[in-house]
Amino acid sequence: GWPPFFPADLEGTPQAPSMRGLVQWLIIVGAIVVIFVALSVARNIYTDLLWFDNVGYTSVFLTILSTKVVLFVIGALAFATVFLPNVLVAQRFARTEESPIIPMEILSWIRRLTLIVIVIAAGVLSLIFGAVLSAEWELFLKIQNAVSFGQTDPIFQKDISFYVFTLPPLRFIQGWSIGVIVVSALGALGLYLLDFSLRAASFRLSTPVKVHLSILGAIMLLLLAWGYWFDIYGLLFSTQGAVFGTTYTEVNARLLGLRVLIVIAIGTAIALI
Repeated sequence: GWPPFFPADLEGTPQAPSMRGLVQWLIIVGAIVVIFVALSVARNIYTDLLWFDNVGYTSVFLTILSTKVVLFVIGALAFATVFLPNVLVAQRFARTEESPIIPMEILSWIRRLTLIVIVIAAGVLSLIFGAVLSAEWELFLKIQNAVSFGQTDPIFQKDISFYVFTLPPLRFIQGWSIGVIVVSALGALGLYLLDFSLRAASFRLSTPVKVHLSILGAIMLLLLAWGYWFDIYGLLFSTQGAVFGTTYTEVNARLLGLRVLIVIAIGTAIALI
């Protein structure tokens, strides 16, 4: 039998519950959470502003605060720009027209509920990824105010400032981007699995699903290749040898291995596409 959550009409056919009441409750709860978080953040900002103003460094605080806000907005919008299209495309490709176990009215209700969950998840995750990017404000202020050291390393002929100011934020962006792709891929895969569950069908990839997941996989491999490129410069900070820094093994073995991994990752990404 159907669970009580789905009421039945006089003939015993399960009916979908009203969506309007659910949406109203979600809006109320969401508004309360937003107000609570906003007040908490405002309190912390005001406290810090009073302290910085008391010691005469108000301009420093405003620079940090503006950088955090800009990074938060960029991070949230960037995540939403990647996540939402992916899950919406997955929902379209996985659109279930009929099911042998669920009436069409209930199926339509589940679709609308899924769309609401997608929007809520996109909003919450956007805030999380925006906060993660905002927390690394110092890295981006460093690269914004980078200056040349006037001295290059003996292996790659890069100015020392590259390793101090440029490499750390690029490494962070690469790891952050992988997180965005992984979450987007998991969201899309979850929708595909939900579709097969509703249809009581075995998991089988259609051509559109294969194309979608292959593109996500290719992007992931390209990001990994980008990470291997950073690892090459990271050899200068190696702790594997008898001394700190690049040794004979790093220059003649690990360097070649990382370059091979870059070629393999890029080649596999092209093959997937």
